[in-house]
Amino acid sequence: MLTLIPPGSSKVGIECRATIEKAGLPIFKSDVRRLAVFQKAALAGVPVSAVKDAYAKAAWGCYLAVGKEILP
Repeated sequence: MLTLIPPGSSKVGIECRATIEKAGLPIFKSDVRRLAVFQKAALAGVPVSAVKDAYAKAAWGCYLAVGKEILP
């Protein structure tokens, strides 16, 4: 699972995924973006879905997508 993928136009996530796929290693289709709301949740001791932040829904969606790959 790729985590801490930079937001915006960064190609780091794409390059990392390509390297892992080229090596023939298994990888989730979904990834987790690098968002400050994850740090806010950790500091508050709550899941990211409980944080009042504009990016909380997107952050929670990252993990929901991975979860759906694990338990379709």
